[in-house]
Amino acid sequence: MLNPTLVPGNTFNDVYEFRKAIKQANVLKGKNLAYQKNSRKKLVAVYANKKCKYRVYGRQLKDEETFMLISIKPKHTCARRYKNHLITSNWIVEWCRDSFRDQPNMPIDVLKKKVKKKWNVDVHDSSLYRARKKAQESRFGKLGEQYFRLWDYCATIRSIKVGSCVILMVERPMPEVPCRFQRMYVSLAAMKKGFNDGCRPVIGLDAYFLKGVYKGQLMAAVRRDANNNMYPISIAVVEAETKDSWTWFLEALLGDLGCSPHGWTFISDRQKGLIPSLQDVCPNAKHHICVLHLYANFRNEGHRGVLLKDMLWRPASAYTQHEFHAVMEEIKGINAKAHEYLAKVDPRTWCRGWFNTHAKCDLLHNNLAKCFNSWITKYWDNTILTMLEGIRGNLLRRYKKRKRDLINEMEGNVGLKIKEKLEIEEYEANHCSPSYAGDGLFEVDCKGRKFVVNLPSKTCECRKWDLGGSSSAPPVDHPTAPIQSAPSFDNLTTSRGQKRTRGEGLITSFTQDGGQSRKQGTLGLATRTRASARLRSGATQASNPNSRGKLVVDLTGDPAGPPKIPGSGPACLWGPPKGGIAFRVVPPDFDISKLKTSTNILPPGVEGVVEMNKGKTIGRKHDKGKKKIWQV
Repeated sequence: MLNPTLVPGNTFNDVYEFRKAIKQANVLKGKNLAYQKNSRKKLVAVYANKKCKYRVYGRQLKDEETFMLISIKPKHTCARRYKNHLITSNWIVEWCRDSFRDQPNMPIDVLKKKVKKKWNVDVHDSSLYRARKKAQESRFGKLGEQYFRLWDYCATIRSIKVGSCVILMVERPMPEVPCRFQRMYVSLAAMKKGFNDGCRPVIGLDAYFLKGVYKGQLMAAVRRDANNNMYPISIAVVEAETKDSWTWFLEALLGDLGCSPHGWTFISDRQKGLIPSLQDVCPNAKHHICVLHLYANFRNEGHRGVLLKDMLWRPASAYTQHEFHAVMEEIKGINAKAHEYLAKVDPRTWCRGWFNTHAKCDLLHNNLAKCFNSWITKYWDNTILTMLEGIRGNLLRRYKKRKRDLINEMEGNVGLKIKEKLEIEEYEANHCSPSYAGDGLFEVDCKGRKFVVNLPSKTCECRKWDLGGSSSAPPVDHPTAPIQSAPSFDNLTTSRGQKRTRGEGLITSFTQDGGQSRKQGTLGLATRTRASARLRSGATQASNPNSRGKLVVDLTGDPAGPPKIPGSGPACLWGPPKGGIAFRVVPPDFDISKLKTSTNILPPGVEGVVEMNKGKTIGRKHDKGKKKIWQV
């Protein structure tokens, strides 16, 4: 009944519908009403100002609940009013129900604009607050009632999401006294599985104030996923941030996640009671502090200015202890008090030079936990069940939309952000000149400094790859340079400069191509051989009819044995009799008869391909045309 028509003889279901109709009609006109007679059988409404002649009369029909409009004087002789006492909190809830359903925590200023736009009246803020509270209670129940439903909520999560951990802690001083909520821990099974499968053993801890009626704090454990995005692990609602509450949360968290082979690493802002709790619960765990928080305290002590800020970040970012001590000496020469303040902080907690390489994480800040804080801001003032369900629903939407979209955009098993990072490192590697030293070792000259890079063990003397690297993505230009220097199949050429078709795989050995310069960051591409591959002992003919005469040659029958590649198994040769020969490193149990020779895609388990030219140097010198050319 948006714009009711009041005509004598109109009937209504009951007096409530009749009263609502005359209210709505007068609110739209900006008029106030007063009731001379207001009962279930008779209603007389007049304008609040006695000088106005507006009057409505209606009564109930005999032996019915139906209400009829008997007479009306519809013309007002008064001006429009912009403050109307008919616009009550119940009235706002009734007419803005859909808006509250979509946005239960609608800001008061937004609600005020909606009321102003709809009825052109000014409403006091207290009426708006009461309206929002009533709308929330009608949808979620009263504030205290939700705590009695926590037992059912915990049981529902455990039954539907098998493997989830929900711990509810209550306080009951005496058996006859009703229990009182104290703490609650929630960790969904999918989040734990994703953390154990794809995240490093580094956990960010933080606590946030809740702004609802019952206050409290929300503790969270957050980590970074494979694409450097925020990945929440678990949350807990506690009464306050104390040593006892942090101990309880850490015990629940570590008992839920289990043990890490190399121990856990925690990053925090040194919250109240957290450090003693970490020492009690997991004394062997590494603890890093957020350098942003350290700088805030450093600045509050009077050490301000851009110079001191930059000088603080330099020792924190130092990957070696020697570099850390050198920078600290510089700070001592600039500001002795600043050096004294930083010297009191254990460098194992804020300098990369002391970080554990097993965690593979060189983070200096706890920004992901701060991101989670801003991500749940809209649930701070909700009741406990509404807040928990809101966070859970946000997680579902986040991983359904963002992660699915990310997976569809990915090519391979490297995240988009990691790929962008690798592109930057690849560009920076142009400043480095690698020199092969044998057994996968490289000496890299980078801007006048030399470092040793070990590709098989994935380490670098500067410790950047050791701390932040992974099995496939070095985060630093020193290891990137030797990886770039190994031959790739993106632009294979012959010794005469002819283009070859593109293949796939990481080159495990290399030779210098006469047509490419070492300064370009590439030591060269192996080229085509014109010699035919002869079947050796144990050779296998390809069974694929589309192989076009390509041969698969097993080298295990060679008296000299298979090529010795660190970490590899037997090797085989492949190629057309009048074309190139490819060297493929395969695991020991690989069935050579299953090798597909009609495609450039490597079979499962094949680590790489090396194509080589007759008479070129592969690892060490050999006689031209001899069988020993495949020794590496």
